[in-house]
Amino acid sequence: MPAGTHADTAPAPALVDADTALSDWAARHTGPVTRHDSLDALRAEVAAAPPLPPTVLVALPATDGARDLADAVRRTTHRALELVGAWLREETFAPARLVFATRHAVPTGTGDAAATDPAQAAVWGLIRAAKAENPGRFGLLDHDGAAASLDLLPAVLAGGEAETALRDGSALAPRLTRAQDLTDTGVTDTPDVTGTGSLTGFDPSGTVLVTGASGVLARQVARHLVTTHAVDSLILASRRGPDAEGMDALSEELRGHGARVTAAACDVADRDALAALLAHIPADRPLTAVVHTAGVLDDGVVEALTPERVDTVLRAKADAAAHLDALTRDTHPVTLVLFSSLAGTFGGVGQGNYSAANAFLDALAARRGAEGHPALSLAWGLWAERSGMTGKLGEADLRRVRRGGVQPMDTPEALALFDTALRAPDVFLAPAALDPAALRASDGSVPHLLRDLVRARTPRPARASGQAADTTAPETADGLKERLAALPAHERHGALLQAVLAQAALVLGYDTADPIDPERGFLQVGFDSLTAVELRNRLGAVTGVRLPATLLFDYPTPAGLADHLLTRMAPAPAPATAGTAPASGDLVLAQLDHMEGEFQQVLADAGPYDELHDGLRSRLQRLLAQLDAAAPAVHQAAGTGHPDEVSDDELRRFLETELGGA
Repeated sequence: MPAGTHADTAPAPALVDADTALSDWAARHTGPVTRHDSLDALRAEVAAAPPLPPTVLVALPATDGARDLADAVRRTTHRALELVGAWLREETFAPARLVFATRHAVPTGTGDAAATDPAQAAVWGLIRAAKAENPGRFGLLDHDGAAASLDLLPAVLAGGEAETALRDGSALAPRLTRAQDLTDTGVTDTPDVTGTGSLTGFDPSGTVLVTGASGVLARQVARHLVTTHAVDSLILASRRGPDAEGMDALSEELRGHGARVTAAACDVADRDALAALLAHIPADRPLTAVVHTAGVLDDGVVEALTPERVDTVLRAKADAAAHLDALTRDTHPVTLVLFSSLAGTFGGVGQGNYSAANAFLDALAARRGAEGHPALSLAWGLWAERSGMTGKLGEADLRRVRRGGVQPMDTPEALALFDTALRAPDVFLAPAALDPAALRASDGSVPHLLRDLVRARTPRPARASGQAADTTAPETADGLKERLAALPAHERHGALLQAVLAQAALVLGYDTADPIDPERGFLQVGFDSLTAVELRNRLGAVTGVRLPATLLFDYPTPAGLADHLLTRMAPAPAPATAGTAPASGDLVLAQLDHMEGEFQQVLADAGPYDELHDGLRSRLQRLLAQLDAAAPAVHQAAGTGHPDEVSDDELRRFLETELGGA
């Protein structure tokens, strides 16, 4: 669909690693566009001459025309991972958004599908996960290199879309829509087993190869192909082949239905091994279809990923798919069905590498189909039946998936969607059971990708502690701030603590916040790295405060976190009016609470060496001087003896140190 743009364009972005097309655009652009060789160079320039532009645009290495897709996808994903890590580690960049510029990473229609570059697409999967883990910090922009397209950059970057594709002078944004109803064929509900549907190859005339055959889903698909689609010849490929647990029993079961079954030991990510396997398929039963289900997981938040962890996941899924595509093009038509995942489309929290691999599959199917070779990528939701990859998910993990709007599908339901997809004209479909209400974000908004499926909703006040936690009735930052402003100062901490506990209960899957002790550590009550990310994001949406990735480590208890949030959100006291009494000590302290919250936000936004620091330092030093002059000399010398007390001199040194190094 057309992407949103804004006539009052934002300030020009900074460019990092600009390719020729972006450099040419910068030369044409009338506004000031700064160009930098690296993020380090940008940081140094901002330190010397602030401010930081609100958007930084970085180009990925060109990979169009690459002969070795496995090498190309590593160059793009490793570079993107390096940039993500550098961006998140540097506090200077906290107020800005890093937008990754790719070339033909995503197809926008039949006209450009053949130009789709799977190596660039993998970056979209990785950055979608980074966006999910770090809201507001990243964006994606794909372009065709045309001058008319790039001239839209300022308006597009100001338009607010999280993902945009520029094609022939138009700006487009991705949206998931419901697939057309393919179940009512007017003839029968039986799947097309004669090869006359949109995808051929699943019929008795040839051989079907199933990869990852030791997995639960692959075995269910193999049974379904034999019993429902009347496939007569199957090759079940896995790394252990016939030695895989249960493979002998499965082979005998399928042979009992009349199928010829070969359990083959083959690492399909090894091109030579795969080529040898394909070469041994009998000529009288040629390969007519492949169902690629192989895959592995190595989950971790994007900041914990390494190139090696990315490669592990890419190898099983992306490398193998690239080899299958290349080795099935030179003979008769072979249908390639790729088992992808919604993680590549939505961006899986804690699954940046897996998201990258699946986005690669989706793009590969688009390109293969456009080039005249039958292909289909299925971005599966969650199967209820546990597999090797989902078997490790605990109840907390499954609740997190459900909160994200994805409901588990029974195996018969999933296989029915498989049959429906085979009859579809599309090369990409997402068979999934989605819960529209749960797809809304914690503030009632809906992610851009889903706005054609789910309507946004006006939030309502959050429930208090002791009441049922309710993900469908979130509280907005403005609503919480208004509620705090209406409360007496001594009640605000309790209100914020209730908000923290309510969100923590939602993340942990409790019906109420009662089981969570405000004085116990988050890690002690069941939080891990993934649930910590979710709680940080939920609290950021509820409070409107930018929160660090290390939030639960910096403030390890709910009570301590509520204290921190209170300093960041303290409402401004009502201004004094004519005839009112002079400000009391309590009122001054309340005003300082509010100013401290604003002070931290200003420092975070300003970055290092901002000229604002000089003004703040001067004003604070003047206030300290006034405090010194007003305090009795004996008090300054003796103090109270409290072990936690900080002297004026110590406070002055601390402020000078913090402001000087902030």
